[in-house]
Order: sequence, then structure tokens, then C-alpha cells
Amino acid sequence: MGFTYSSPAAFYDFVIDGTSLRQLLETNDIGVLSDRRSGAEVARELLLERPSDEQLGGRVQIYGCRECLDIWCGGIAAVVTRQRHSVRWECIERFQVDYSDNGEGFVADFVFVPIGSASYEFDLEQYRTTLARFLR
Repeated sequence: MGFTYSSPAAFYDFVIDGTSLRQLLETNDIGVLSDRRSGAEVARELLLERPSDEQLGGRVQIYGCRECLDIWCGGIAAVVTRQRHSVRWECIERFQVDYSDNGEGFVADFVFVPIGSASYEFDLEQYRTTLARFLR
């Protein structure tokens, strides 16, 4: 006899020119705009109105682990910049833990590994309008 535990969560994916960003990045991670986190908090980070986790080094988390949404569990982040009429996502990277032996035992090193070289640019007003629904 066995059982399975499933914790369904609603999450939103990012769609660029009609294609899922998850598909473009070839990831199974889920979007951080979810019913598991405050959508307003995440939307403000994506709008650069709220600082992201300082451990991300200026990056904003866009995907997280399927189970916990945590960036430290293999999530994906991007450098988000805002220009006069647009928002740009670039330097999209996956977080991972690298283990090495320093002679006294294994040490964990937390690093970001680039995922391709694509960057994405969005019209600022459309970007704001899309994220506005999460600010309520």
C-alpha cells in the first residue's frame, strides 16, 4: 500500500511572443507569481519597486523549485533593468550549489550558472499593466 502527496499550487508563467518562458529556458521550475507567495511582493520586485533578496546580487527571481519556490533550490533569476520606455531581462541564470573538497572536507559554494544568452525586452506600459493585477 502506498500513497502520494500532492500540493497543488496555481502559478503564472511568463509568455513572450506567445511562447512560455519555461519552454524557452527548457526548465521544469515554476513561476514565482503563485498562490504560495504574495503576488504583490513579487510584482514589485519585477517592477523594481522593491529590492529583491540581496543575496541574489542584483538579480530578481523569476522561477523557483516546483516544491518550495525557493531560489536556493535550483531556481532561476535575471538581471532586470528599466529604461525610459522598456524593461529588460538579461543574464538569466540558474542557481546551483557546487561542492568541492578543500582538503578538510566538502564545502558548498553557491553560484549562478548562465542559461543561454538570450535577453528579453518588454514595453514598459504593457509590462506594468500585466503585473498590475498582482498589486491588489
